[in-house]
Amino acid sequence: MAQHAEDNDAIRRCQRGDISGLEMLIARYQVAATRLAYLLTGDRPLAEDLVQESFLKAYHAIGKFRPEQPFASWPHRIVTNAARQHYQSAQMRHEVSLNHVPARRPPLRRIPRRDPRDLAACLKTCR
Repeated sequence: MAQHAEDNDAIRRCQRGDISGLEMLIARYQVAATRLAYLLTGDRPLAEDLVQESFLKAYHAIGKFRPEQPFASWPHRIVTNAARQHYQSAQMRHEVSLNHVPARRPPLRRIPRRDPRDLAACLKTCR
């Protein structure tokens, strides 16, 4: 319960614009958030960037935090969403060089209509 009270104190400080509240929350939750981000990305520098962005998002959105909920799950949710957004954004930015576009395939030959039971005739036509 003491940890919850300390979190509430840090949250109240953040809500007043006191950056020391954010420092308290970072000190308490940064390691766990970085582990989660690394598990999601497999990339340590990216994980650290996502955690930094996530704590800034949390600081700016601290007014939306519901004090009856434990704070520990909030940065984890923000980190998870940040990782998801990163990969969605990366997929949208995926560019293909025109030098690597496969050559155009020749059009498919039309197969004359045959009796579907006549497998031998179909095989001869497809050669």
